Amino acid sequence: MKKYLSIFLLLFLVIGVSAQDTNNLLDTFLDNFEKATDEIKYQVLLDAVDMGMAGFGPLYIKAVNYVIDNQASIRKNSTLNQIGQFAVNQIAKTAYKPATDSVWKYFTIDATNESRLIALDAMKIIAIDNERVIKGLCDWLEAQTSSFRAGATPDLQVIRSTVETLGVWKNNVAFKPLFNAMRIKYSEEITRAAEKAILQLEGDPKDLYLSVIKDRPMDEKLDALKTLLRSADFKDTEKAEVALAALEVALHTNLSDSDEKQTARLIRYTATEELSRQKWTAAANLIIEHFNQSIDEFDKGVSAKIFLISAITALGNMQNNNAAKRLTLYLDLLNSYTEHSQPYDEQIVLSVIQSLESLADSISSSTLLYTRYLNYNDTIKKAALKALQSLK
Repeated sequence: MKKYLSIFLLLFLVIGVSAQDTNNLLDTFLDNFEKATDEIKYQVLLDAVDMGMAGFGPLYIKAVNYVIDNQASIRKNSTLNQIGQFAVNQIAKTAYKPATDSVWKYFTIDATNESRLIALDAMKIIAIDNERVIKGLCDWLEAQTSSFRAGATPDLQVIRSTVETLGVWKNNVAFKPLFNAMRIKYSEEITRAAEKAILQLEGDPKDLYLSVIKDRPMDEKLDALKTLLRSADFKDTEKAEVALAALEVALHTNLSDSDEKQTARLIRYTATEELSRQKWTAAANLIIEHFNQSIDEFDKGVSAKIFLISAITALGNMQNNNAAKRLTLYLDLLNSYTEHSQPYDEQIVLSVIQSLESLADSISSSTLLYTRYLNYNDTIKKAALKALQSLK
């Protein structure tokens, strides 16, 4: 039958093409497709492509819609699969935008891997400015992420292609689903693809991440901060701006949940490490606040020593008189403990002295000198002398 149909079409072209315009020819194909069996419907599509003529978009829409209308038979009818996939491929090749809604519907009803990948490839081209479809795919990805979080097994190829498609479209509405797909950790490849897609969006990606830090829950704030800071696509000034905002939010948000408090501590620590690395002096007052909280948390046993030492080191990198004053007061406190025979932590005392050496502010001279007279070990006394010698 296929051979017969092809011969019929060849004779039709040789005899009749010169006497008909494209619209009439399209009508003929549409009519043949309408009344044919599935096998012949597929052959009609093949012959339409073999003609090498433009203008067959409505035929491909008709084919896709036929598959949609018979979706209950997709899994058991291989020819139906061929019709759908072939038609969608042709829509992509001809960039036929009027088919957008049909291709989107096809994506939603045919859950097979190959069909969805073909549909996504087509939508990259034809749906780039279709707000309804863009929102639909965003919602679809969010639903997949929720299902994955609940324990479902996703099609990782389709998820990755979806992420890449949203990046191609560049619409800012995709930020939230892309960010959630990135942080849920489908796979390393998808995480990287989501980060890349976010960078492709129309908005300033720094501002997009800042919106999370300002408005979303603590765990999302932490992920946004870490993602931006590890990325080579952001300048140091952008990283400092975001770290400063994150530090301020984490310091000034009232929290009652213990897990959220711990996440806020991690945000403060992460942000402070970046600001310290860059010696971002404008952050000095916030880092003093962070330092004060770190002392309190360490004394209460709710925070590790590494957090306190990080805060001390950060103050030493601020090159700020207020930072020197605060560290000097803290060394005074440590000295008073030692003077009254209380045990001291060598790492903490050394980190304070070394930070005061970095600051080289004369305000600490008396305290550093007094440190040398107390019952500290030789390592601390030598460090205090070295710091004294560095003072301005």
